[in-house]
Amino acid sequence: MDPITAVGFAASILTFIDFSYKVVTGTAEVFQSGSTSKNTHLSEIIGDLKNASEKLKDWPTPKSDHEKALHQLSVSCQELAQRLVNLLARLSTTPGKSKWMSVRVVLRGMRKDGEVEELENTLDKYRSQIILRLIQIVSDQQLQLQIELCDFRTQSRKDAASTLDELEFLRNGLLGAVESGLQDIKQQGKMLLSMPEGDNQSAPGPLTTSANLDNQLAHIDELRESLDQILAMKDTPTPEMRILQQLWVDDMYAREDKIQKADGETFQWILENSDKDGVDTKSEPLETEDAEGNQSDEKPSSSNSQSPWYVDSEIQKLRENKRSILQDWLKHGSNVFHISGKAGSGKSTLMKLIVDDQRTYDFLRDWAGGKELITAQFFFWRAGSDVQRSRQGLYRCLLFEILKECPHLIRKVFPGTYKIFERKSRANTIDQSFFRPEHIATAFQTLVSLSPTFDHRMCLFVDGLDEYGDDTVDSYEYENLAKSLAIWTKNDHIKILCSSRPHREFLDTFTEDLRIHLHEVNAPDIQLFSRQMFEKDDQFLSIKDQYVDLVKNIVSYSAGVFLWARLVVRSLIASIHRRDPVDSLKAQLEVAPKDLNKLYERFFDSISKPDQERAFRLLLLVAHKNNYSNQFNALFLSWLDRLHEPKFPTTCEIKPYTDQEIQKKHEDVQRQIAGLTHGLLEMRVITHRYGLFFSRSIQFFHRSARDFVLQNSQLQKFQTEHPETISPDTYLRLDLAELWFASSAVVEKSRGYCMSSGKIYYRGVSAPELLPAVAKIRAHHNSNASQYVFPAEEIYFERLPFRRNISVPGLPESTLHYILTIFDASGYIQVLAADRPQLLEGQKGFSYLLTACFPQYSFNRCLANVRCLLQLGMSPRDLVTVHYEPELSARDGAQSHMGHKSDSCIPLWSCFLVLRMASCLMHSIPSPGKRSSKAHEHVLWIWDLALLLLEHGGYGSSSFFLLSKKTNNSGPVYYVISLRELIRQRRPQNEEALIQLIDKEESGSFWTSIWPKWYKVREAKTETTFDPSQYEPFHVSMFEENTGDRFASETFDLYSVWSAGCETKAKYLTVRCT
Repeated sequence: MDPITAVGFAASILTFIDFSYKVVTGTAEVFQSGSTSKNTHLSEIIGDLKNASEKLKDWPTPKSDHEKALHQLSVSCQELAQRLVNLLARLSTTPGKSKWMSVRVVLRGMRKDGEVEELENTLDKYRSQIILRLIQIVSDQQLQLQIELCDFRTQSRKDAASTLDELEFLRNGLLGAVESGLQDIKQQGKMLLSMPEGDNQSAPGPLTTSANLDNQLAHIDELRESLDQILAMKDTPTPEMRILQQLWVDDMYAREDKIQKADGETFQWILENSDKDGVDTKSEPLETEDAEGNQSDEKPSSSNSQSPWYVDSEIQKLRENKRSILQDWLKHGSNVFHISGKAGSGKSTLMKLIVDDQRTYDFLRDWAGGKELITAQFFFWRAGSDVQRSRQGLYRCLLFEILKECPHLIRKVFPGTYKIFERKSRANTIDQSFFRPEHIATAFQTLVSLSPTFDHRMCLFVDGLDEYGDDTVDSYEYENLAKSLAIWTKNDHIKILCSSRPHREFLDTFTEDLRIHLHEVNAPDIQLFSRQMFEKDDQFLSIKDQYVDLVKNIVSYSAGVFLWARLVVRSLIASIHRRDPVDSLKAQLEVAPKDLNKLYERFFDSISKPDQERAFRLLLLVAHKNNYSNQFNALFLSWLDRLHEPKFPTTCEIKPYTDQEIQKKHEDVQRQIAGLTHGLLEMRVITHRYGLFFSRSIQFFHRSARDFVLQNSQLQKFQTEHPETISPDTYLRLDLAELWFASSAVVEKSRGYCMSSGKIYYRGVSAPELLPAVAKIRAHHNSNASQYVFPAEEIYFERLPFRRNISVPGLPESTLHYILTIFDASGYIQVLAADRPQLLEGQKGFSYLLTACFPQYSFNRCLANVRCLLQLGMSPRDLVTVHYEPELSARDGAQSHMGHKSDSCIPLWSCFLVLRMASCLMHSIPSPGKRSSKAHEHVLWIWDLALLLLEHGGYGSSSFFLLSKKTNNSGPVYYVISLRELIRQRRPQNEEALIQLIDKEESGSFWTSIWPKWYKVREAKTETTFDPSQYEPFHVSMFEENTGDRFASETFDLYSVWSAGCETKAKYLTVRCT
């Protein structure tokens, strides 16, 4: 017998033995118990399952999808269980029956094993599904319970606040009454002591009484402290309030508040009923006073029954049409409605009227239907602060308005921040850190992307789109802003009413069907305004018979520009007060320039020769400062004449002004701007907590006035002849004077208002004594304030592309490091190096060279500082102290603390790769002739800086970037790119010079001996190795392919850099800069 046959025969024997064994043992089990142990166990499971499924029948009628599925499963489970019961009944017998019957049961069971197993598996699946559905039902119930608990907690907070209010009222009343009574008794005791000795013998011991009263008053003080501790709970803000507080900025409503309300009945027509127009077409009696002060009801015009106040029928029809379109849009429309108008046509005044008028919201409620109506407004203002002219300001203001009105949306708009604020009190977080620009932008995008199924509708009012940004804003940015508004309204529950000058970008983006050209419909309102201005003047009676013609001519000449009409009427009223005859008024109006700029020119010509120089200096200083900041302190003008002193204010005593001195200077400045600028400039009160010193600012009364000053040829000529008027030195001296004469306490509160001309300094400060003065005055305030006014700062790398500065509150800034970030300090550094060579050695790895690589404004000035420091012997191979702040990311904080156990020293070059060169991974180089963004300009400068550092020892040939890519299923995937390859892919303007330096380094380097097979780099401390061939090669196009430049960090992140045998992890890398 061959081996295979033998094995087969043996297997058959074993199978027969196994079968016989199962029959015999099974027969014994059935004979003794009536069933096999397996079937008995299965019967027990079926019994349990039947009992459970029977109980499911008693459940209420299912409502949710999970409950319905569970009910169906229970029915199927019962049917299957019954089949198994029937089958098992056939596989059992009565214990003690004949042995042959037992054998038959066993044989039948063996034949049915497959069927039993199949039914058992199906039953097991049913059981698993039942458990899953039960878990889902419980999960839903837990979620609902959590929501109810949150609502309960909110209500509890409200109830607790109410209780605390009542407790505070009781505390004040009770303690006040008791304390007053005891004080009265104590006073009586003192009176007894002061009485003559014979008169107070019968009085009960006054000294004892006084002592007892003192004890009782002490107990009351203890009681007051205990109650105050309880009442302190009242001041704990809710998460909603903390978020709203962080969205708030002091000058959020400054522009809206500054806009004057519409005069009289002007602009009312826009919201009137269709059968009214708001135009006075009747000659109504007007109450006036005669020369003796008696009331007169004479009509302003002649006794003709025909009214002189007629309106052109074409303009009337156009107004009615535009009113109908706007009101229909408010009631039923969508998308963007655009109010376009010339400069000075009253766009902002009309927008304010619409925002403030109740009729607007009555119309919008028709559009909202049964849904909740939400409204918010923002007024752009170029002459204002960064918040007032930026997208960040737009986002913050609209978020604040909407979330203040609908706090229940805060949890959805700021989900992560809300959860953290629920868990942690304000004492355990730095709330400001959760509201960085990218966080605000994300929150706003979340808000406008909320599902239309939400039970609300949102109408936004945005005024002055043309006032967005600073003077460098171009058509590209205007177009982006307009497109953003249009995109937001793609969501059916959002629409926007906006206004702007008639720039092409806005006219092209918004549909003409939903637009009003305001200057085309202004004639009746200008007529009404001019008429009322004359009629309300106390000298009206002298022209009442001739003023109709004056008004008609004003309307005709104004071309719909309200501001022109206002200026001309004011000028005519001034002439009326001089008793000029009516013919002279008509001649004056006839020769008045019909263009707004020419009208400003006429005002200029009226400035007397002796005052011209001071007036021109004043106008130019304010105009060019507003290009960067609206913080033109009114006190600046009080120092205007002292700017002729070359060393002002550095030779003055550092001494703060008293309040009386400040008030006197404010009064003097007010008189000066009125007399010198003829109303072009005005003083504005700033409402903040920074004290009297910063409470007044100077600004142009209208944006068109500033535009005129910047374009006026006479002023341009004066500026050319007197360049010192707006030189960086002049603005720096004014900022220094501000710090010189302000108290440290005031400076501490208003740090953001100090040194506010920083963007002007980058044009270059030439006076050598000014930079030491900067260091002197900043150090002075740091040493005199209750805390450091100018704290140190660190640079913190979070992830691509987010690198930010964080303050170190417990450490004062190094003034020299600060100067390196703001000014071209190359000459100043050379003088310091000659006088005190040890000064440039740094402080424990705190590098001047690294700080110079991070300027705040001017990149070109930075290159001069870096070049100077390299020439003085500093090197990119110098070691700098760094640490990692993982807990900062966990709490997303904005402040850092020095003294970390994880401090280590790495080459400055490695810091540069992480904190600067990482930007070059993401941003491409613009093609020649193509418009470049600020980000692109920044990258071009970084490549110039890289070349400078490579020329002085940067490790170019051994530098690699290791990037990680997020994946859904497993861990991150790593990619690598060398510095050489990055240069070849990005092709910067200095590409060949960079490559030549790397080639020169490699030609004398050990690394060349093992390239191109692979690099093996050994990190000194951990003895780990780096092999580029183990990673996927990275190409910069992968950013654009995945997410595009702007949001590349959502896919890729910088993991580490390798350079000269050392790995530097990127995430949370922190290094001091000032």
